Amino acid sequence: MKRTLAAAITFVFLTLPLAGCGGGDGRNSVVTQILSDPVYDGDIAKDATSGNYTVTQGNTQSVFAGIDPTTFTEYRTFLDFPLTGAGGVPGDAVIVSATIDIVINSIT
Repeated sequence: MKRTLAAAITFVFLTLPLAGCGGGDGRNSVVTQILSDPVYDGDIAKDATSGNYTVTQGNTQSVFAGIDPTTFTEYRTFLDFPLTGAGGVPGDAVIVSATIDIVINSIT
């Protein structure tokens, strides 16, 4: 009887602290997919000879990045990702990490 009681008390004291361990920190995870907004997407081209910049923005069919090997014009792309709104990140959320996937349709 004493062994059973001692075993039961030991079991309770060992399992009770573990009962509250659920892992995590009490925050909920939200996973969402946010596409870039083509109205604000575009690119900036720097002419290699004159040094002048040309900005292309708004509903473009494509954006350019890299250096044109024939003219040596340098292109830099900018993409806009609206984080709020339907399907976006909740207003009180903290972004811990993010991943961006880019699809390149052609290299010319």
